[in-house]
Amino acid sequence: MRIHRAKVIWMSSEGTGRIVQFSVSPFLLICFVALTMLCISAVPFLEKGILSLKERVVSLEDEARGLKGEIETLLFLKEAVAHIQENENILKSHFGLEKYPSLEKTIGLGGDKLPLTSWRGKNEDDRNSSAKNKTSIEGMGRADLERRMKALITNHESLGRLKVKQMELWEGTPSIVPLEMENPRVTSPFGFRKNPFTNKKEFHAGVDFIGPKGSKIIAPANGKVVNTGRDQWLGNYVVLHHAAGFKTVYGHLEAIHVREGDEIKRGDRIGLVGNTGLSTSPHLHYGMIKGDMAVDPMQFILDMKG
Repeated sequence: MRIHRAKVIWMSSEGTGRIVQFSVSPFLLICFVALTMLCISAVPFLEKGILSLKERVVSLEDEARGLKGEIETLLFLKEAVAHIQENENILKSHFGLEKYPSLEKTIGLGGDKLPLTSWRGKNEDDRNSSAKNKTSIEGMGRADLERRMKALITNHESLGRLKVKQMELWEGTPSIVPLEMENPRVTSPFGFRKNPFTNKKEFHAGVDFIGPKGSKIIAPANGKVVNTGRDQWLGNYVVLHHAAGFKTVYGHLEAIHVREGDEIKRGDRIGLVGNTGLSTSPHLHYGMIKGDMAVDPMQFILDMKG
């Protein structure tokens, strides 16, 4: 049986006149043509696949950038929460509120019901607590961190309000010697003493500071002038009311430098030491009243030496 073969003639396009002839099986030629047509028809699908793959790569790159941003956000949140937590522990320790997880309602009770304590410093327990909190933060996800941060911010705001209240309380508490002079000296303390005029034992509702006539008398705390005048016992006197619930009394003044209704700041001058009223020598009678009770002013003075 004779096998038909197809003759293929190839002529160079370079103009050299070279001609190449070869014969090939019709079956192979048909396969070649079919394969060529298949490749040509597959080009649009390949292009679409390549474009889809490029879009997927771009999408994955965007997701990678998003995940990187998410990781950076989580790291920032963790650092921020840890920092706020540490500050909260210090403030809670300062105010003696370590056992209260939420402070918004607690501080809302009012200062009189809070177990406030003085500053104790950051001891070993505080450091252990901070380390424990830091460890627990490490395992939190974003949602937990955001909830924790929200709670910490609420506590922080509550502590801020408490700090303001404490500052107002401090500024309104008479806590310095009410004389602008070095080495002030008490000549008659608070309590029972022998009256220098009657020689009888009587209660002295204040302390007497000796000082040269004309020495400056200053306010020991922020307050308001509620009374000024002259009394047969105290001579020229001034009474201040303070936000912390105290009243302070200044007697035997040579001169009064304030008027009723004046707002006074700690350190403001209110008068001069004198010898008016029932007095044996120039001095300042300084009294403190809490509610309706006279209290010892020396228990509140912080800058008195000796």
